[in-house]
Amino acid sequence: MTHCKSLLVFVIGFLAASCLQPAAAADTAEFEIRDEAGNVLVASDQIRSYDLATHTLTLLPQVRGALCEKLLKGRRLVSGVPFAVVVGGKTIYQGTFTTSASSRSFSTPVILVDSVPLDQNLHEDQLQIQLGYPTAKFFTGDDPRADERVRTVLAAAGKLASNATDHTAWVAASLLEMRAIKPGMTRGDLLNVFKEEGGLSTRTARRYAYRDCPYIKVDVKFDPVGTLDDKLTNAPQDKITQISQPFLEWTIMD
Repeated sequence: MTHCKSLLVFVIGFLAASCLQPAAAADTAEFEIRDEAGNVLVASDQIRSYDLATHTLTLLPQVRGALCEKLLKGRRLVSGVPFAVVVGGKTIYQGTFTTSASSRSFSTPVILVDSVPLDQNLHEDQLQIQLGYPTAKFFTGDDPRADERVRTVLAAAGKLASNATDHTAWVAASLLEMRAIKPGMTRGDLLNVFKEEGGLSTRTARRYAYRDCPYIKVDVKFDPVGTLDDKLTNAPQDKITQISQPFLEWTIMD
């Protein structure tokens, strides 16, 4: 949401242009977050960007949710699950995954993993590496998060966030994701990228908002599949016949 609010004016002209090209591929395989057994929990290719000012990772869609689900299955999240930040196979520093439901305190770097972020400055695809839990006063030692090796590998991979450049990269990645939804795909495919918007709608025509920014919209038309006499129920298998270019609009409340 933070990106979204700061980009409203910027995106107006940008959405109408087709000058953006996908960023050049970079080898980002060196930065990972692993568990205590060395298994990769967050791979570099699942990270969109890393903000060194806040130590916030912006992840690909659904990565955060899958991580939360995986850690919850182990039934240790409340008591803390160790992790390691790894560069080039070498551990840079160690920390702890936990949840806001935990009453324990931790003196390490901490990543709170909840199904939905409680911090309003984060959106659903972001994780933040904080010092200590429940507050920074519980942290002991020197802050290891801005290690130069971390900075170097993220910069080389083009994933080091920095104000305008990060905003531009976010818009480019978001446009590519939205443009991947095409006629012939299903309503179910659409809902992986967009969510239903308010306002008038039918089974054959509805407005949708981009998952990561409710102000970016598309209008979509469908060909019903299955129960054709049902004019109201949206079926996941309904086929997309037309999808508009993304446009900006305030959220519709109904």
